[in-house]
Amino acid sequence: MERLRVSHEPDFRLDRCVGCQCVWLDAGEWPALVDAGLALRLNEVLADGWQRRVREEVVHHRREDELRARHGDACVDDLIRIRAWLHSQPAAQRETLLLLLRSGW
Repeated sequence: MERLRVSHEPDFRLDRCVGCQCVWLDAGEWPALVDAGLALRLNEVLADGWQRRVREEVVHHRREDELRARHGDACVDDLIRIRAWLHSQPAAQRETLLLLLRSGW
């Protein structure tokens, strides 16, 4: 039996038999899939690509939690805001803007 994540938050997992590939739903799991709009996308949720994305999200959120613990919420919130602003700039300007920041301008 393997436990496959549906999403990173909440930690919601489905059980699938490795041999026969059947999915076993515990109490409340089907309504949770319906509520999340994933009941008709079960094959997609169980696919390698989905599982890879969920694992990447888990790692990203753990890293962000570590950064928040080390540097504080305000600092991380500012970094997220700056990153979003930087990505909203034309691609050709991004490197120039980063160079200006690094040079202490």
